[in-house]
Amino acid sequence: MDTVTAVSHRLEKLQVELLSEATLHEFKPEIIKLLQVMDEGIIDLDLLSVRGNTTGLYIDRQQIGRSPLSAFGDGVRRLLYIALTLAKVRGGVLLIDELETAIHTLALKPALSWLVQACQQMEVQLFATTDSLETVDELLSASKIAPDLVLYRLYPRESETKVLRIDRDRLQRVRQDVGMEVRW
Repeated sequence: MDTVTAVSHRLEKLQVELLSEATLHEFKPEIIKLLQVMDEGIIDLDLLSVRGNTTGLYIDRQQIGRSPLSAFGDGVRRLLYIALTLAKVRGGVLLIDELETAIHTLALKPALSWLVQACQQMEVQLFATTDSLETVDELLSASKIAPDLVLYRLYPRESETKVLRIDRDRLQRVRQDVGMEVRW
């Protein structure tokens, strides 16, 4: 089990270690496909040590060549960290806080489609938090073949927290057929 927080993608040292593991498991080509959702020009990822300095993660991009990961925005770095962590927890559990953080709304649908498929392929159970209705809708769209999507709504009731469980079919009816709000 591992956790992705809203800021964990900013820890490049962890990503260097995780890329080696993902490459070993032959998951790197899938990660590059995900990064291309944010930037179509990305063609490869490399671990490089420049002038004897510590090893860093570099992204090879068409027309400009290799650049350090730090030259890219939070969206690319966040998706990379999610993908690398997913490869690490193969057969386990991945927790992602604020799933949509740093992912542009235009990239949300393909990124979440990739994530759902990769979780199925890697046999990873995903638990994610969000307060974004767009994210809920895109997860519904991405998980058409995954009947195991469930939304849990937590809400305060007097002195305790109550939980409402909504399975995928009911969630789809509530969102798409009726257009109801599920965040309350």
